[in-house]
Amino acid sequence: MGERILIVDDRPENLRLLDAMLAPYGYGITTAGSGEEALRVIADRPPDLILLDVVMPGMSGYDVCRSVRASEATRYLPIVMKTATPDQDRVAGVEAAADDLVVEPFDKQELLARLRSLLRIKSYHDTIERQSAELAELNRGLRERVESQVQEILRLRGLGGTAVFRREGDIWTIAYEGSGFRLKDAKGLHYIAALLGEPGRERHALDLVASEPNDEGGAPHVIGDAGPILDAEAKAQYRARLKEIEEELGEAERWNDPERSARAAEERQLLAHELATAVGLGGRDRKAGSDAERARVNVTRAIKTALERIEEHSPGLARHLAETLRTGTFCEYRPDARAALRWEL
Repeated sequence: MGERILIVDDRPENLRLLDAMLAPYGYGITTAGSGEEALRVIADRPPDLILLDVVMPGMSGYDVCRSVRASEATRYLPIVMKTATPDQDRVAGVEAAADDLVVEPFDKQELLARLRSLLRIKSYHDTIERQSAELAELNRGLRERVESQVQEILRLRGLGGTAVFRREGDIWTIAYEGSGFRLKDAKGLHYIAALLGEPGRERHALDLVASEPNDEGGAPHVIGDAGPILDAEAKAQYRARLKEIEEELGEAERWNDPERSARAAEERQLLAHELATAVGLGGRDRKAGSDAERARVNVTRAIKTALERIEEHSPGLARHLAETLRTGTFCEYRPDARAALRWEL
């Protein structure tokens, strides 16, 4: 069983008798020789049931019972009072909120039956209390998740919808979250518009510079040639190796070899990135060295300046773009897929 019973009696012989009677049935027995000692034991570690003598010097069994009931921690602790004068103690025991009253000398089997009944009720009560606490915790967690989801929905509602980022001659018309403004033309606005038009796609800084109209709005901008990053032979070797890797991937999948497939996929990604670095729009060679670095610096600076101008009119749009635009050698607009804006460009 393992339930713990506290026996309270001022007569040591009664404590020994009850200990010997109950311990063989698997109960953990603790004894106290006075009401005051019993309260100290209960405060230190509440038992599962108290078997309490009515008449004791100092603090009586009734006083102990009332003290136990007054505490929130032990209010529902089962208490069985024992007495040799049932007629006069029965009513007082009920008034003190005892759960049961046994008469001395008592029958062993009857006492055991009464204790088992109360301990079973205590077990049910403990189960209900535990489940109630678990349910309350689950409810708290559910409320927190619901509140978090509501806040996320509200946040996403602010991000979703349609926005405008459109050039009209030398003026850009920009609208976001129901308010609009206009800005004079600038390189950074061209770069931002190019990225907004292809969300999720990486654009090399050199591509952005090359696609920028010249000062008169005519042909695209052309920068000086520092030579290709990869010559024709190197590019041919890269492409041949990519073809071999594709064949390896197919064979690895047929033979269900995940390790080989992973290695081949990693090499393919590296080679593809090298080719993307070397080859621009339409298969044109990218220029090496200083031109690529100059393009990276200029594009990053131009976008930063454009965001500062946008922030003067729409801090919300500036914040959105700052969080979703990535600049560097490769630039990208990567919005939240759950609430991506639809841009009118």
